Amino acid sequence: MPEAVKPFSPPSDFTPPRADSDRGPELKKILGSGDGLAIVVGVVIGAGILGAPGLIAGYLGNPFVMLGVWVFGGVSVALSTLILAELGAMLPRAGGKYAYVRAAYGDRAGCFAGWAEVLLNRSFTGALKANLLGTYVATLLGVGSPKLYVVLLVGGFLVLHLGGLRAGKTFQNLSTVIKVVVLIGIVGAGFAFGNGASWHNVAPFNPKQGAFLAIALAYQSVFFTYYGVETSLQMSEELRDPARSVPRMLLYGAATITALYLLINLAFLHTLTPAEMAGSKLVAEDVLARGLGSAAGAAVKVAAIAILISSINVNFMGTYHGAETSM
Repeated sequence: MPEAVKPFSPPSDFTPPRADSDRGPELKKILGSGDGLAIVVGVVIGAGILGAPGLIAGYLGNPFVMLGVWVFGGVSVALSTLILAELGAMLPRAGGKYAYVRAAYGDRAGCFAGWAEVLLNRSFTGALKANLLGTYVATLLGVGSPKLYVVLLVGGFLVLHLGGLRAGKTFQNLSTVIKVVVLIGIVGAGFAFGNGASWHNVAPFNPKQGAFLAIALAYQSVFFTYYGVETSLQMSEELRDPARSVPRMLLYGAATITALYLLINLAFLHTLTPAEMAGSKLVAEDVLARGLGSAAGAAVKVAAIAILISSINVNFMGTYHGAETSM
């Protein structure tokens, strides 16, 4: 007979996460699962999805392999969200990675992780998005400089978030809906303007760099477009019933993003072959040009602005709450 399984008991030197006695007043439970889903989708999907498929097409060349890499990216993100969901449900604290590092390694490590997130990760990516958005606005309007629009953008978000988290979440929900509608519009245009170009004469999978290196390089670009899911955990303390809300928003968010990315790539491949997509900086513009002609450039800039506004708003929300907690 096999020996009975003994119940798990932690080692004698195990130190549980710190108690809440040293924390300030609890934050208000304002966010629901739907708000969390809007944050996840809003921060992850950026303007990169409008151009990244061109870089991936250049590496792979075969439409089925291209779609396979996007599916693999979605599965990888879904698996990683299981870990994040466990952490977020176990330690529903504002600050995200700061809270987890502090609980595991103490105050010094938590302080380092918190300020690294605020000063490097969130602020740096937010600045990149703001500069890109300012460039799009300046070129679209033909008036003013990108720097002027960046200043106006930052000032506008500052005023918005002085109104509190309710104002920020309302804006996030609305801007995420607009983003999804814009992306679905691009998908619809791709299927309407195309004729199944990639499926008539499927290109072979014969990359110059070799199969392994080509897939690795392509996956780098795919991973970049999926990055940012963990940002939503910076506001997990303000979620109602985080034990249910955190897993739902992360898993539903990963599924929604993967579905949108696959639809976008299917629409692009329906209109253009991988050879036509390869090297294009904005595949979406090439796709829309099939039906809109010279107006495609302006349409893509409007789409990119709508997509970036939603993503930048989460940077402001996440950075503010991370800084507030890690001080």
